[in-house]
Amino acid sequence: MKSSQRQSSISHKEQEQEITIQERKAVWFHGFAFTIIQFCWFSPISASRQMQNAFALSNIGVNSYAYYMNLAMLAAFSLPLMERVIKLNKRSNSHTDIMLSILIAFAGSIIRIGGCAGGLNGTYEVFIVGQALVGFANVIAVLSVLKPLYYARSRQTTVDKVWRAGIILSSIPFGFLLSELLSQIVLSRKDSYFFNSLTTQIKIEIFLAVQSFLMLVCGIMGFVVRATTGTAKESNNEATSANETNTQQIRVIEGFKVIFKEEKKSLMVVVSIAFYMAAYYLQLLKWPHVANQFHFTQSHGELFQTYYQLGSLISVTFITFGWLQDFDIERPKVVMTGCIMIHIASVVIMCATFRLSVYQLTAMFAMATGASIYSLLTIAFIHFLRMLEKNPQLKEHGFLVLTLSLTLAGAIGAIVTGFGDFVHYMNRDITTWIYACEGFIWLLMSIGFLLQLILVRYQ
Repeated sequence: MKSSQRQSSISHKEQEQEITIQERKAVWFHGFAFTIIQFCWFSPISASRQMQNAFALSNIGVNSYAYYMNLAMLAAFSLPLMERVIKLNKRSNSHTDIMLSILIAFAGSIIRIGGCAGGLNGTYEVFIVGQALVGFANVIAVLSVLKPLYYARSRQTTVDKVWRAGIILSSIPFGFLLSELLSQIVLSRKDSYFFNSLTTQIKIEIFLAVQSFLMLVCGIMGFVVRATTGTAKESNNEATSANETNTQQIRVIEGFKVIFKEEKKSLMVVVSIAFYMAAYYLQLLKWPHVANQFHFTQSHGELFQTYYQLGSLISVTFITFGWLQDFDIERPKVVMTGCIMIHIASVVIMCATFRLSVYQLTAMFAMATGASIYSLLTIAFIHFLRMLEKNPQLKEHGFLVLTLSLTLAGAIGAIVTGFGDFVHYMNRDITTWIYACEGFIWLLMSIGFLLQLILVRYQ
């Protein structure tokens, strides 16, 4: 009798380990798919000069179609799609949602290639439609990879959630780095000159075709992962979990009432994460302005963006693995304070040395700035996951809180980056405006930091 019980216990543990391995394979695929979608999302930014030449657009035109519009879509569609995700939770899982986002992004990438066919003839409107589909797919992908952190089954520990969160957060800068790498391989400096517009148009089509091919490969991998990891069974398990926790499936309006009246900490989480994300997106778009104003070359602006994203990728990796290695750590205040101090020192010294036009120095501070901003964002995201584990009432609204953060971040990012570009290209006193933008980024970081300190102190 005891031997049979022991054997059943061992087999049950082996089954759980096998399920965990399959889940982690699926998570790696979700991270890869999200990276490729970010790759397509950022590609017009990494090739903005060549896009201007191919379509005879201003820099504001390229940024508005590729950057402000997608951030605005993040603000406009996060909440409606979140409500839809909750309603469809009984019939779909994260893998189904991510496959849907891949399909939409692939369609958008194909349409973008068609939009480039006309070049100077004005078919960039078609390109806008394709880019809008990529932005819409990005919103679905974000919600898809966040959903398992909320609809977690009993065997998903907080460590598994932190590991998943690290993969999600690292996909954003890694996607930009891939886009920058491909643009450096396919495109050249001469492609930004007006007399080379025809050649540039062909290269842009190749640049976009490679992205479409990667999306196709990603979709094929999705079907393979679905067949080998048993995600169809996962859908049934999630449906059972959803039936058992039906009280968690609240409507957005009801969740708003609870958050604004009872859960003040949730509002602090929303503002802190949103402000960090807005600062991250705003700083990313300011590097070409810095290069243009302070006697750097355009290539230096791309270099600053690359170092900025590289610092972000390194920071999220160290924070995530550091948290996993010493998960019992209860006081992230020291790390947070160090990050904000590094950010302040980097911005002050960087602004003071802009006029020297030493690109190595500016690139180093660009990396430090990206590392500090993204470290604080990662800490805020992971700490919120810890809060969900300790507060069952807050856990019911965790997905809504994160969706509100995305909505606010997209709104602030779209407004501030759009207004910043307009002022930059229409204002003669550009130097003062660059300093003002750096000060505004520091303000966003400081508010998010203070709110996060309060959450850590009184969680």
